Amino acid sequence: MTPQQVIPPPPDAMVLPPEEAPRLTASPSELAHLLGLADAAMSRGDIAVARDFYETAYDSGSAEAATAMARTYDPLFLQEIAALGVKPDPDAAVDWYRRGEEEGDPRARQHLDSLMLWLRQAGQGGAN
Repeated sequence: MTPQQVIPPPPDAMVLPPEEAPRLTASPSELAHLLGLADAAMSRGDIAVARDFYETAYDSGSAEAATAMARTYDPLFLQEIAALGVKPDPDAAVDWYRRGEEEGDPRARQHLDSLMLWLRQAGQGGAN
């Protein structure tokens, strides 16, 4: 099952460039279902599929999904779960943590602060 199969667009939906596309809204149960599918993919080690579900959940109104998406790029989290074959992307992690924070997920700031501290200690200076 793909994220698009969970919440398909209406048949008459216009395709807009990402910067112009309106955010969808999903019910709390739909968001919980999407997050559950993403978390299940993460537990199987399928980060690519998890990212698809997290992004769909974020696009449907979930701040928690943005923070979860950030963790799929976060070098600290990827090291913690011993992810194999996944290249960390601190810049993407910072971007997604900021989205999570802007959307109201209180955990996003804590993870962002930890990542920025780690980047400074690693001599990478941190993403903007």
